[in-house]
Formats: sequence, C-alpha cells, structure tokens
Amino acid sequence: MNKNFGQKGFTLIEVLVSIVLFSVVLLLFSTYFVNNTAQSTKQDTKLIAANLARQTAEEWKAKEYDDLKEKLALDPTNTSITLPDETIGDQAINGRTYKQKIKLTAFPDSIPIIVISVSVYDESDQLLATLNTGISSPEEG
Repeated sequence: MNKNFGQKGFTLIEVLVSIVLFSVVLLLFSTYFVNNTAQSTKQDTKLIAANLARQTAEEWKAKEYDDLKEKLALDPTNTSITLPDETIGDQAINGRTYKQKIKLTAFPDSIPIIVISVSVYDESDQLLATLNTGISSPEEG
C-alpha cells in the first residue's frame, strides 16, 4: 500500500473557507461599486441641471433691459413685481427630461435691476438646481 502522508496540499475545509471569504469580499466590493455608480449618476444629473440653468440665465441676460422691463409691465408705484414661474420648456439629455422655469423680479426705477431666477426640475418635479442672477439698466448701470 502506498500512503501519501507527506504530500502537501489544501484540505476541503480550507478550500471552502477561502471560497466563502472571497465571496464575502466580492459582495462588499460589488455593493460599493453599485452605490458609487448611483451617486455618480445623481451628481451628473445635478451638474447637467446647473449647466442648463446657467445657459438659460445667460440667454435671458442677453436680452435688452427695456424689453424685459416691458415684459414685467412695471408700475412705478409698486415696490417690486414678480412674474409667476414661467415654464420655458423641457429638454431631454442622456435619457432624462429636465424642466426649466424662470422667474423675473423687478424693482421700481430707483433700483434699475431685474433679477432672473432659473430653476431646473427633473421628471418628478424635484428641484435639481437654481440660479439667480441680475441685469441692470445700461444707462444707470
């Protein structure tokens, strides 16, 4: 009879323990990667929303001050006037729809500034980004 007591190798228990440990480590890493991907997608959505708000605000700032003032139909006796949120359209980017709303606020002629507020929402009307900027009268600067 040939007995192999001196041979080196792994027992079945050692192999099973190493497989279980490897599976646990793999499970932890996969959870990390799934959470990281979800967080990255959320940040990407917010970045796109912020860029859309910036682009829209710049487009409105490029308009003439007097044209915006007429749109507001500002009464000099009022202290300020705010137009209700105006939806300016939806944009689909990377399979998501972004809704943009703009609000204009003006003050009487003593303060020649129109505040432009752009808000961007997702499909479920959750606010993603808001940008406030202003435009002043070129004559009164």
